[in-house]
Parts: sequence; C-alpha cells; structure tokens
Amino acid sequence: MARTVIGTSDALTVKKYSASLTREVYAKSFWAQRFMADVGGVNDDPQVPIWVYTDLEAAEGDQIRYDLVKALNAPPTAGDNLLMENAERLIFYTDSVAIDQLRHAVDTGGRMTKKRTLHDLRDLARNRLSDYFAALFDEMIFYYLAGGRGVNTTGMILPTSWSGHAGNSLQTPDSGHWVFPGTVTAESNMTAGDVMTLSVLDKALMVAKTAFPQLQPLNVGGEDIFVCIMHPRQARDLRTNTNTGQWLDIQKALVTKVGEDSPIFRGGLGMYNGILLYEHPRVPLFNMGSGGSVAGARALFLGKQALAMAFGTRGEGLRFSWNEELVDLGNILVVGAGTIMGMKKVRFNNADFGVITISTAAAA
Repeated sequence: MARTVIGTSDALTVKKYSASLTREVYAKSFWAQRFMADVGGVNDDPQVPIWVYTDLEAAEGDQIRYDLVKALNAPPTAGDNLLMENAERLIFYTDSVAIDQLRHAVDTGGRMTKKRTLHDLRDLARNRLSDYFAALFDEMIFYYLAGGRGVNTTGMILPTSWSGHAGNSLQTPDSGHWVFPGTVTAESNMTAGDVMTLSVLDKALMVAKTAFPQLQPLNVGGEDIFVCIMHPRQARDLRTNTNTGQWLDIQKALVTKVGEDSPIFRGGLGMYNGILLYEHPRVPLFNMGSGGSVAGARALFLGKQALAMAFGTRGEGLRFSWNEELVDLGNILVVGAGTIMGMKKVRFNNADFGVITISTAAAA
C-alpha cells in the first residue's frame, strides 16, 4: 500500500537535535565519560584506553589503518665498529578498523497520544535514543575488549549470537595477555572457588609489565596508573574477602589531588597498587569450568590504546544523524537516529596491545 511521508523538521531543528543527541550519548556512556579521547594527529598520545580516529569524518572511505612501531631492541655498536652495519630497521605493525551505519527509531504515537500527554514527545524520543546508543556503545566496547559476547542477557541490547559490527570480528584474548586465578590455565579449568582477589590483580599487573607488547600505563596528573573494570559479582567477591592482605588493605577513598581533578577517577571502587578499580554490569559473563558448569566473568585490565574507534559523518559535521517522518497519512511521528562508526580491539602482530583479560569465577 502506498504511504504518504511528510518531513516535519527544518534543517536547523535537525541539526539541533543531532547535536543534542551526540552530547547526551557521550554524557551517558560509561566509556565516553572517562576513558575515550580523539586522536588529534600522528604525534597525539591520549592517556585513555579508547582512541577515536577522526580521519573518516572529513574524507571518503569505510576503513582506517593505524600503525605501531616496534621498540628498538638490537645491541648497541661499541668502539670503532661501523655503525651503519648495525643499523636497526623500523618494524611497523598495522591494524585497521572498518565503519558501517547503525540506526534505531522511535514511534512517538499518533495524534491522540499527543493529546493525552503533556510530554514533548520529540524530546522524550531524543532522551530514550541517547540512552539506547550510550548503552549500545558501552556493550560493544566491553564485548570487543573481552573478546566475546558472553551469555548475560538481562538489560542487554545485543543478542548472544552477536559477533561484531562492520566486519570487525570479536577476537579471543591471546594467551600472553590472559590471566586466571592461581594455577588455572584456561576458562575450562575454572572451579567455583577461583574468584577475583587482589592476588589475581597482582598477577595481571606483573603480566602488564613483562608481557610483549607491554601495556602502556595511563599518565594522569603525573602518576602512571592502570584501570581494571570488573563485573559487580567479581567486585563482590573482592570486597567480601576479609583475609589478611585482601580488600581491607585497599585504599578505598580516592582523595588524592589527581582523583579530585580527573574524570578518570570518578566513581571508582578504590586504588590498589597503582590500579584504579571499577565495576560495571555490562562486563560480559561466560560459562566456564568443566562443561560450562561454572559462572564466570572477564574483567578488563587496561592501559593506553586498548581499543580503536572511528566515526564517519555525512557532511553535517556531527557523529549522529536525526530524522523525522510523519506516516499513516501524517498521523504518527517516527523519529530515527543513527551513526556511522566502527570499533575494534587493538592488536599488533596477533597480540592484544592495551588490554589484559582477567577470567575468574563469578557466581550469582
């Protein structure tokens, strides 16, 4: 059946709501508030785990490439030996992230719905869409960094079958950047007692400092720190451990000058051994142990440049679009919003670069 479609907003209104949606999504996103920054140029070095590459916002294309130059590690030239014969070649590791469109729409109801409510349905739609995209982005970031979608579904947007966006596949953590409690060597070996402890965090910190490639810490206010984000179940196991040298020894109050000034410290659980601790319900849960009999979670231990993100725009200079259409012969207003983006865990030479995955048991 033919449909009459009438545009309802002029260009200025569309731009206003596109800009408002962009601001609200960033304000509501766990990651964008604290751990995300644009890369302004080849020499830019954001002190956050998520680097947003902006090249595609001003140019055509659906993929961006980024490089890491391997650290120099050949022996020095001694005495009068010829230096040129021992010159070390620069080795580049290259990765890429592709972008594609993501959209969602809200049916605000017909004319009688508008007569029965005092709400501004357009503003209400914008608020709900900003909630939606903030949650969607947060979910995607957790799944990419953890290397899997997981099994938790309550309050989640993406199905458990989701495997990535724009052709950027989820990538299982590499063995050199994957930590387990005690003597456990794989999620399939996990038992119910292999829970999150400070000892597990110490193990992750050791791996961060000794693995190749090493995790690069975040320098915040002159202090080098790492960040660990765990599921609330893992945080509970950490807090309820009253053994000597466990939770009661954590500096639970973030009262340093750095903590007061930086948004990175806002809402943290505490600091331990240079590790800023957070909890978040969108950390993915997995069935671990023999036959998947142990409920577990993958916490994320983060340094710089753990995940790459890119946006593409359609000329309006904003990362989100806003569209309104009247359907059903002008009776129903449908509001749609969308973005063109992509993200991917940063990996060089088949190794995770800025993240260590911590798998532990995490019973309900």
